[in-house]
Amino acid sequence: MSRPPGNFVDNKRLVLDAVNLVKLVGTTVALKRRGNAYVGLCPFHNEKTASFNVIESKGIFKCFGCGKGGNAIDFVMHRDRVDFKAALELLARESGIELIRDPKYAQAAAQNSTLKQQLLDANTAACQFFERMLSDATIGKNAREYLYTTRGFDLETASRFRLGFATSAWEALLRSSIMKAFPRDLLLQAGLVKPREADKSVYDTFRDRVMFPIRDEAGRVIAFGGRVMPGSDAPAKYLNSPETPLFSKSRCVYGIDLARQKIIETRTAIIVEGYTDVVMAHQFGCTNVVSVLGTALTEQHVQLLRRFADRIVLLFDADTAGDTAADRSVELFLSQPIEIEVATLPDGLDPDEVFLKQGKAGFDSVIEGAIPAIEFMWKRMTRQFNSSKDTAKKTQAMETFLTRLAAARTAGNVDEMRWGQVLARVVPLTGLSVDQLNKRFAKSTPKSRPASKEVGTETSIVIAGPRDSRERAERWLLSALLADSSLWSDHGHEIQPSDMVTAEARLLGQYVFAQLRGEGEINIHDMLDVLDVHARSFALDLLAEAMDAEQAKARLKEAVAFFEAQRTRDEQQSLVMDLRRTTSNTAGDGADSIELLKKLQEKARKPDFRRGPG
Repeated sequence: MSRPPGNFVDNKRLVLDAVNLVKLVGTTVALKRRGNAYVGLCPFHNEKTASFNVIESKGIFKCFGCGKGGNAIDFVMHRDRVDFKAALELLARESGIELIRDPKYAQAAAQNSTLKQQLLDANTAACQFFERMLSDATIGKNAREYLYTTRGFDLETASRFRLGFATSAWEALLRSSIMKAFPRDLLLQAGLVKPREADKSVYDTFRDRVMFPIRDEAGRVIAFGGRVMPGSDAPAKYLNSPETPLFSKSRCVYGIDLARQKIIETRTAIIVEGYTDVVMAHQFGCTNVVSVLGTALTEQHVQLLRRFADRIVLLFDADTAGDTAADRSVELFLSQPIEIEVATLPDGLDPDEVFLKQGKAGFDSVIEGAIPAIEFMWKRMTRQFNSSKDTAKKTQAMETFLTRLAAARTAGNVDEMRWGQVLARVVPLTGLSVDQLNKRFAKSTPKSRPASKEVGTETSIVIAGPRDSRERAERWLLSALLADSSLWSDHGHEIQPSDMVTAEARLLGQYVFAQLRGEGEINIHDMLDVLDVHARSFALDLLAEAMDAEQAKARLKEAVAFFEAQRTRDEQQSLVMDLRRTTSNTAGDGADSIELLKKLQEKARKPDFRRGPG
């Protein structure tokens, strides 16, 4: 797990102290208060009964279904499928916290941060300028008519997406008062202006276009897309910002900031072709729709989306869905742990037209008809060769299909389990057996690349419930001390970690008892850092057991009584064994046996807690 440069412990505490876990989780999970905890459906696995708990007072979450748990940083790591460093920095940014950095990294980090922030500031200012031009009664009249009348967008949707307008003037943005604060070199780096070939002067990149700000997951403007106005003689219908330190077309997803929440809820991301399609989808309530900026779906796009989704649906136009796009989707399915399906639009309709003519129900129907990318590729082949009755053409279709599938297999790092799933799907399509397919693909060996380890994940271990009274006593003792460390002074010192029988309880007990003896209290987050994965999951399980002070006190008292009784029984058993050895020793004078019998009788007078707590 990578850690940020600087003081790891201080940075972590700064962030965890600033984040309200209930509010953080609440952006993803619908939580309801239940006693001392908040509960909801787990965002990390499918369930119908809420088993996901957030304990605000301790700053932890725990799912009793899949076993995942931890603090706010752990939650973001699981939710966004990122590593520790990315999760820490995201929470710090959202909380307005400046992380402590090592002096040797500070200067480079500051310079990099300063440049990116300046670019963000320039893009934000440009966005405000374009918005103002759109709302101007005279300047933006034609653009508003195009957006609101011709395309059917409403004012609320336009405002949510911060749509704007770039006038036809060559230097309208450049010479505006709002942009005078930024040097020309910075505007060039941001892609907002271009250099003239004849001299060193610059001019606006976007002219006579409806402007679509491209934002990152946090809603920050990182680039722009411009759609040419009707009647313009511009050669390109759409124009995107060039590559910048903030923006890379192969990595960015349009609408992700507004779509992320719905994608998390539905576990499905729907990808359409254009900006206007995304905007119209959101206007009709389909807010898990995004676009990949007119480019082919890339591995980086998938890696971004699978942080939030388990399924991607690609929506192709019926008349333009090409072989390349279908083949690429199969390649990505083979190399990425996510389902990829393809839906096809009705002939002659774009997604925004489906909404305007058939409403949300019409669009939902199109998405419901999505099929796995493998099947989509097969159907394209059979349609291309046109006749299932013509044996030669059918054979040609199958050969082309298998050839493209083999090419997809060799295009990247294929997960063999995914490949097995593909073969299972191909068998009923082609009529070939698994053995025949294996022989067919034996010549195509996947490229050898190191298997990529998914960051931000760990093995989910669900600790089973107590198997006997002693394990129940361990749980009650430790959960009571975790709930109220002040109880240690009453009873805790009577128990030792050696009294625990399970490995995770013994390890947790060692940390808890050491902390209470030395500090008098337990730092939950530090404790979770030092425990191994088994003991950590066990501790989270106990921390999530909501109980009030009286219940904790009662549990601790009963658990201590059980351990005392267990210790008495162990001593009795030891005395019995000693007595047997003494009486069997003919050389003994009997005094030792009498003394052992007295001790045994004293132990027998103590109360027996054989049943244990519960």
